[in-house]
Amino acid sequence: MGKYDTTIREVLQEGCGAFLRQIGIDRPLKPLPFKLPRVTAREVDFVGEDENGVVHHVEFQSTNDPFMQARMLIYAGQIGERVMRMRRPPVMQRKRRRPEQIEFPDIRSTMVYVGRQPMSMPTAIAREPVLDFRYVARDARELDADALIDSPEIGDALMAVLCREGTKPDKVRKILERIEGAEAFRRDRDYGRLLILAELRDASRVVDTELKRMNIQVNLDNIPRVREHAKQARIDMLVTMLTGKFAEEAKQVDLPARLSKMDVRQLEGVALRAGTLDDLDAVLDGNPPAEMPGAGPKP
Repeated sequence: MGKYDTTIREVLQEGCGAFLRQIGIDRPLKPLPFKLPRVTAREVDFVGEDENGVVHHVEFQSTNDPFMQARMLIYAGQIGERVMRMRRPPVMQRKRRRPEQIEFPDIRSTMVYVGRQPMSMPTAIAREPVLDFRYVARDARELDADALIDSPEIGDALMAVLCREGTKPDKVRKILERIEGAEAFRRDRDYGRLLILAELRDASRVVDTELKRMNIQVNLDNIPRVREHAKQARIDMLVTMLTGKFAEEAKQVDLPARLSKMDVRQLEGVALRAGTLDDLDAVLDGNPPAEMPGAGPKP
């Protein structure tokens, strides 16, 4: 997941009740703010506890991992240990009475697949007589985007872009309308988050197009992480576009390196020129080739 993890964690922490219900978590959750030991070299995406004390772990995955069942088992064990430690009586109370057994918590593990290939991962480990572990696997493309867009929580609307038909222009417009109707202080942040999540569905261009059609001006300057991700999305899109149009010329140019030196406005200029010019250098540099009519010095 890499660069998408932080955005998904933030959105879930702020509230995605409808999304959680669609993946089978029916009760409201109180987020549990802890990290796993550093030995895992990973962070879990979301852990919450419902009113009955059941702990729900939700993990997002963008590629098919043949070891996913082992990862989820490790997560469950370490989450369980942390919850047990959190539930221990305070130190002073423990000193006044004999040590007591702390029950391992009821942990429900769910993995949400947000990749582009068909989902194909093992979901269980069964080794008799002592080990029987399984987790629930859900493909986000099977979830109802409309229900999330209509949810009162803006986080649900953002997650809708990952779900069934969530990248269709009419759905993206509805998501943007939800963001536009939110509090002013969070609009630019959520526009940026939407751009990041749209990358997982190769839909950044759709979001950009609808932003322009709706005449929405997005200021990402005060959100460095979002700005960087949004810029990288444009670069990736342009590399694909330019490689397709200028196949032979593109082989001679390090497009990612050239584009990464440009700011967002310059990247937008490249996108515009790519649709009208037939010379790669002219597209990248902003100058028409010498043989083009009108390219020479004016008399």
